[in-house]
Amino acid sequence: MAGVKSRYKFERLMGQVFITLLSIAFAAFMLEMVYRFVTDDAHPKKMFPLRTVFHVPKPYVMFTAKPDLEGVTNSLGYLGDLPSKEKPTDEIRIFVLGSSVVFNGRPPFPRILQKRFAEAGKPNIKVFNYGIDSSVSRQDVARLLFDIAGYQPDIILSYTGQNDMFDAGIDPRVNYPHRFVLYEAHPAFYTDVGDYKWMPTLALGSKVLRDVFNYQIYNSMTKGLISENYPKRSEFRPLLAKSYVQNLRLAAMLSRDLGAEFLAVFPPSLHFKKNRTPAEEAGFTRFGSEDGQEIKALIDSETAKYKSEFRFINFSEIFKDETAEYFEDTFHLTPEGNRVLTSKLIPLLDELSAEHLRKRKNNLIKPAINGLIREDEFIF
Repeated sequence: MAGVKSRYKFERLMGQVFITLLSIAFAAFMLEMVYRFVTDDAHPKKMFPLRTVFHVPKPYVMFTAKPDLEGVTNSLGYLGDLPSKEKPTDEIRIFVLGSSVVFNGRPPFPRILQKRFAEAGKPNIKVFNYGIDSSVSRQDVARLLFDIAGYQPDIILSYTGQNDMFDAGIDPRVNYPHRFVLYEAHPAFYTDVGDYKWMPTLALGSKVLRDVFNYQIYNSMTKGLISENYPKRSEFRPLLAKSYVQNLRLAAMLSRDLGAEFLAVFPPSLHFKKNRTPAEEAGFTRFGSEDGQEIKALIDSETAKYKSEFRFINFSEIFKDETAEYFEDTFHLTPEGNRVLTSKLIPLLDELSAEHLRKRKNNLIKPAINGLIREDEFIF
């Protein structure tokens, strides 16, 4: 009789445990569904952004925006239309390379450049925006080779550098694209089952867990791929400056081989603006601790070694003494800031255009790279 009672109590306890676990599972499921419904889609903060419409993986260049977004991107994943297949004899094609400071804006400054040239009676000058969010200068070299070379460029404007030089929350390793470590950490590619990060992988399936434990998930998945003792960028900035300038040299050499003029511009920074507005000060948080003067000095010193190889202008301080609001955050400009920027770029581009036309007239342009096939001509 005692054994029957003990068994009954045990079975009753197991039933209660099962109902409790079932209730917890149902409550967790409902929490997850409600949370997904009332919140925006988001990856863990330290993983953002990796796979969005503005970060679509692509061979060689790492990523572009999503191709063929109606009214936004072309078939290669860049803003606006592709250059025409047949290039008019008097056309000057300017391709702008860079990161979010080129891609973003209301509107992006390459579009303002295009409008300014048209208003100045120079509709033959066409400006193409090949900027991509989060890009670094080594990616720009790849874009120049694989996505621009087949379109007969006349001028290459490299407007980049912040993601190379500042602690922007990207992969800290030199020349590594944005969040490249997460591709290395992809769970599908572990060969040893013992190394499989099953708990953080399971957690990725829950938006609640992804948002609450975002940093823990990121750190668990990437542990061992980048040494915990890997120095911050501030500790090896001379190397970053050297790498950035070497990438500019590569882009300049490739531009020459394509018969194009090359101009590199380091973008302006809120670090140098003396009179920040309250809104600018509020936006000066993400990179506020960086030493802008040190970075500018390193870049100027490094580029001075190669001034005979390519044109370089440092725009870091162009808003230094201004009082109006020109920055949305540390690097991204307001619409008025972009208008001021274009007014400073146009004389430089006009000079390059005139020089290029002179060379073309005197038959001085002899591209060393010929016969490249545009990506849109490939048959897949």
